[in-house]
Amino acid sequence: HATIKGGLSAIPFVGGIVSEFFGLAVVSPLQKRHEIWLRSLYDEIDHLKEQNVEYNIENLQKNENFISIVTQASQYAIKNHIVEKLEYLKNATLNSVTSGIDFEDQVVFLNYIESFTLLHIKILMFLEERGINGIDSKSDQLSDITIYKMKSTAPEWKKKHVLQELDSSGLIQKDYHLQYNTKNMMLKISISEFGKDFLKYIRK
Repeated sequence: HATIKGGLSAIPFVGGIVSEFFGLAVVSPLQKRHEIWLRSLYDEIDHLKEQNVEYNIENLQKNENFISIVTQASQYAIKNHIVEKLEYLKNATLNSVTSGIDFEDQVVFLNYIESFTLLHIKILMFLEERGINGIDSKSDQLSDITIYKMKSTAPEWKKKHVLQELDSSGLIQKDYHLQYNTKNMMLKISISEFGKDFLKYIRK
């Protein structure tokens, strides 16, 4: 920050103005986001420590897994203004203490929160609840699948794209079974165990 601001100040004629704009319009809001994020996290930890001794500050200071996760989550938090994503990041940080999920998987899940849209998570929750049944195996390409019962205003091409990404991320799975009284193989799409862990990790 100091280097960038100093460089902006050195620009002839307008450097001082640009430098002040950088400080007021960019840095100040980021600092505010960071403070709000940490306060929200602290308040939740302060509440949880009454129920679980693992959330005591002394224990958290010794928890290397938690320190790594909160560091990464904080970096993502200051880049986000979407309330739902901030909530997922906070839940993930808190769950890192007691979830029992491998650290490497936790890092992957944080990356998913950062890179996924809310539609990704909404569709994953939909698949957790009911899955998609009865798709002809000849259409065994996620790009050819339409979610007719999905309550979303998103266009079909976007839903298909999200399904492809969820599939490549290992969060959903495809199973085949014979259709009743026919010889046709039918496809079922549902959430994977990895996907269940992800949703568990980001929920309160």
